[in-house]
Amino acid sequence: MQVESSTGAADLTLNTADRTTDPPSEFSSPPENGVFLVVDVTFVGTSGQFDVSPGFFEVQDAAGYVYDAYLAGFEPELPSTGVIAPGSVRGR
Repeated sequence: MQVESSTGAADLTLNTADRTTDPPSEFSSPPENGVFLVVDVTFVGTSGQFDVSPGFFEVQDAAGYVYDAYLAGFEPELPSTGVIAPGSVRGR
């Protein structure tokens, strides 16, 4: 899928999506809704600089409920960075 901002654009690929009840570390909180949805994504810059951050994500379920991103520890973590075309970044 193509994603755009005022400074650039990127192709976003969902590599995998997995559910787990296990927190990413012993110091993490358990999932608030019973399960973590862990997505592995790749951004490939197609023009300019596209800013990426795990905090930009949210998930909407079939009933229309929206869930914010959980920003802790599933490896490899998606970094908060700018992807300059034709560069890429991948993470969870």
